[in-house]
Amino acid sequence: SGKDDFIVIKYLGTGPVNDSPLWQTPINGVADGNDRLAALAVNGSSLAVTGESESGTPGDFNLLTHKLNLDGTFAWPEPQLYSDSGNGKGLDIAIDSNGNVVATGYVDDGSRAMYTVKYDAADGSVVWSKQQPGETIEGGHAVVVDADNNIFVTGTSYTLTTAYDVYTAKYQGSDPVAGSPVILWEDSYNTTNGNHDVGLDLVADAGGDLFVTAYSNDAAGGYDDILTLKYDGADGSRLWPQTLYDLAGLHNRPVAIGIGPTGSILVGGWADMLANNYDFLALSYDPGLIDPPTNLTATVVSNTEIHLSWTNNPAAENYVVASRKEGDALFTEITPVLAAGTTSYNSASLETDTRYYYKVKATSTVDGNSAWSETADARTTVISYSAPVWM
Repeated sequence: SGKDDFIVIKYLGTGPVNDSPLWQTPINGVADGNDRLAALAVNGSSLAVTGESESGTPGDFNLLTHKLNLDGTFAWPEPQLYSDSGNGKGLDIAIDSNGNVVATGYVDDGSRAMYTVKYDAADGSVVWSKQQPGETIEGGHAVVVDADNNIFVTGTSYTLTTAYDVYTAKYQGSDPVAGSPVILWEDSYNTTNGNHDVGLDLVADAGGDLFVTAYSNDAAGGYDDILTLKYDGADGSRLWPQTLYDLAGLHNRPVAIGIGPTGSILVGGWADMLANNYDFLALSYDPGLIDPPTNLTATVVSNTEIHLSWTNNPAAENYVVASRKEGDALFTEITPVLAAGTTSYNSASLETDTRYYYKVKATSTVDGNSAWSETADARTTVISYSAPVWM
C-alpha cells in the first residue's frame, strides 16, 4: 500500500547469513495506514512491540501493541489497539516472568494523558489499564518490571501550579482489584513551578531501588537540563534528586539510564557544546549503596525450621530477609523487618523435607537498600537414629 509497517527482524548471534536475517515479520495495522514501531522487549520465549498505528482518518494514530514468538510467528490472534478520539502512541514495553506484556505511552480522549496497560500473556486481552489524570506532553515514557513482576513507569503529570512534573509509579504485579490496577506508590517531582520536568527512562537495581532519569526545561530560559532521581523501590521514598546537570549552559538531555558492573548509575544523552554543536554525553553517578550482608549460611534446626546467620553491616539500620521454597519462581520478603545489628534469624513453620532458599539485604533511610546477599539454602530434613542397645 506504500504505507509504513512495523518490522521485526531477527539475526543469528553470529550475524546475517548470506546477507539475510534469520527471519523478518512485518505488522500491518487494521486500517492499513502508517504503522510505526517505537519500542521492543524480549524475554526467554517471546517478544513484544508497541508504537502507533494510523486509523482510517489520515494523520490520526492509535496505540498498537503485538506479541510474537521467537520464530517470528504471532503469539496473539491479533494486535491490540486502543482507539481514542485523538492521537495515541506506545512509547515503551516490557514482559513479565509470566509472559504478560506491559506497555506505556499516551492516549487522547479529549486531552493527551499518560496511559499504561497490561495485556494477558496468552491472547493479548487487557488485564488492566490506567490513564493518569491530567494533560501530559510526553506520556508514559518508560516501563520496567522487577523480579516480583511489579511494574514501574515514569513520564509526566500536570498541575496548574507546578506545570509538568516527573511522574513515577509502582503498580502491583498481581491481579487487579475490581478491574483496576493496584498502585503501590506514586510520586510527582517538581523542580521549579513552571518548569517542564519529564521522566524519560528508569532502571531498578538488584537491591530494589529505582533510578529515574529526566529532563527539566527552564520555561523562562528555554534550556533543558539533566535530572536523575533515586527512589526506595519498596515504598517510593525519594532518596535523592541529583542536582540538575548543565554542561555548557545550553541544552542537555538524557536518553537512557543503566547500571554498570560495579553498581554505578550510568546516564547517556547529549549536550549542546556551542562550538562543537551537539555531542554525545555520558554521566556516572555513585548510587549511594550500602554494602550487603555477607557470609550468609542456612542450617537445619528441625523438620520445620531453618536457622540463618550472616555478618553484620555497620551502616545498616534494618535487615530484610527473603525466601522461596523449591518449585517457586520468586522470592518473598519475610516480615517483620529486623533491627540493626541483627545477625541471625530463625525461619519457622516450614514444610518438611523441602529445600528453602534465602537472601538478606540491608536497609538505610539515608542510603536506601543494599544489593541482596548471596543465596544460602537448606532442606528441612533431619535424620535421627535410635541410640544403640548394647547386648
